[in-house]
Amino acid sequence: MLMKQRNIINLTIISVIALAGVIVMQALWINMTLKVTKIQAHQQIFQIVNQSIPQIALKIDEQSSDAAQEFVEQLIHKNLSDQGLPVDFSVEIVLENNISNLQNQGFRLVNRIPTSSHNFALLTKCKPLSWLKSGQLFFWVILSILLIIIVAFSVVISLLEHRKNKKLEDVKKDFVSNMTHELKTPIATINVAAKMLTNKLLESNDLEKVRRYSKIIYDENMRLQRLVDKVLILSIFDQSQKVYQKIPQDLVEIVKESYHHVELLVEDLNGIIALDLPDSPVVSNVDRTHIKNVVVNLLENAIKYSESAPEILLELKVDKAENRAIITVSDSGPGISDEDKTQIFDRFKRLNKQNGKRVNGLGVGLNYVKTVVEAHEGSVSVTDNQPSGAVFSIFLPCNIFM
Repeated sequence: MLMKQRNIINLTIISVIALAGVIVMQALWINMTLKVTKIQAHQQIFQIVNQSIPQIALKIDEQSSDAAQEFVEQLIHKNLSDQGLPVDFSVEIVLENNISNLQNQGFRLVNRIPTSSHNFALLTKCKPLSWLKSGQLFFWVILSILLIIIVAFSVVISLLEHRKNKKLEDVKKDFVSNMTHELKTPIATINVAAKMLTNKLLESNDLEKVRRYSKIIYDENMRLQRLVDKVLILSIFDQSQKVYQKIPQDLVEIVKESYHHVELLVEDLNGIIALDLPDSPVVSNVDRTHIKNVVVNLLENAIKYSESAPEILLELKVDKAENRAIITVSDSGPGISDEDKTQIFDRFKRLNKQNGKRVNGLGVGLNYVKTVVEAHEGSVSVTDNQPSGAVFSIFLPCNIFM
């Protein structure tokens, strides 16, 4: 992964350098093309004017310098247009001793025009931006800009991908750390219990202690099994497999099964779990196993995050107006901050500490809840409980209320 990250960084640096090089080269090319095009146009203007000096002088003598200037503009415009050259230019015909001011403004002397009364000078000036918009140059400039935009877009995508990969790498490291922490405790407990069984208890024939340590081994082994199941669930979702078998199910029975799954655990902690269910069945088209896992997951979280003896309320309500069933799990724990409410359903997101106490977990449970519920065309939300704690609500489509 480190090598892959280095490759992404190197690719990004090369892309930025390439983009800068493309921009510089295109700017130099446009500038050179402008100069060449303007030189060609000026040469053509010189040729046109030099061939028409007698006519221009006659216009000045018979009419005025303004009339001669208009005549020259029309003449140059026609010839340049016929040749597809830029035509946006300015022409000035002034007395010869006044050309210095115009030259300071960017005008170029084309030729001197002697008349019967005074000596005049003809000067022209090209407008760079208009030349850029003219003829074939405009097409190539637009094409160059589009290519630069494409390259720039590629660089931005590369940078965003690098940032995304870095964030994913940090999340995976956190996941591995949490997973290791979760595995160490049951493994250590099983080792201690196994040693007690093999070294001392079997010799003493203390059946009560044998049962106690055997139960510890069993419980910790089931804990390991649950961890493996969570990782397997993630693997299944990553493979985008269709794992749902949706058939009409009674949500009342599913909620009861979830309740019995954690009932003894709550009693062992001297807590209470209240159950509030409708008297009649509530049927919904769901995958029984996954919906039960969702409810159990929320109940286990409520137990895990309780500061003392857990006090939990598990409810199932129906909303006939919205054609949906609502399953809620309310606890009296420390609650969830507004900032965390927006992130807790993200994969690997964990509330590492509650009131200074580390809480075990992989950060995959609530993401699993959200994934399953949304796959059933439902939604999940979290709100504050009063006076303390959190309320998780699951909304599932339901059209049959018996």
